[in-house]
Amino acid sequence: MPGPGDFVLLVGKHLCELSSSIRWAAFLDNEEIQEDLRAIAFELSSWLGNPLYAPDLFGLNAYLFDEHTMQEARIWLYREYGDPSSDMKSMLHDWKAENEYRKYYIDEFTD
Repeated sequence: MPGPGDFVLLVGKHLCELSSSIRWAAFLDNEEIQEDLRAIAFELSSWLGNPLYAPDLFGLNAYLFDEHTMQEARIWLYREYGDPSSDMKSMLHDWKAENEYRKYYIDEFTD
């Protein structure tokens, strides 16, 4: 379902994916885009729980279409990539330092 700001919402049985055509590095480097996406995710969080942010190359859309749960996606992410980042800024820092995407972030909306 395409929406404003070039965002697309895909809905599966247990998960949904909110994405855009913005490249992951640009997303990590642009706080305005992050805040736009977080605002949408915050509105959805009362129904869907806390959002998880990860690059497309992690292949999480398979979890959406194969009817997996968020818990299953989190377990897989932890096994493949370890603990989540503490925030999006640290994901950007790690990417710039390693030139590789190796982290994800679970937003608890504590700010």
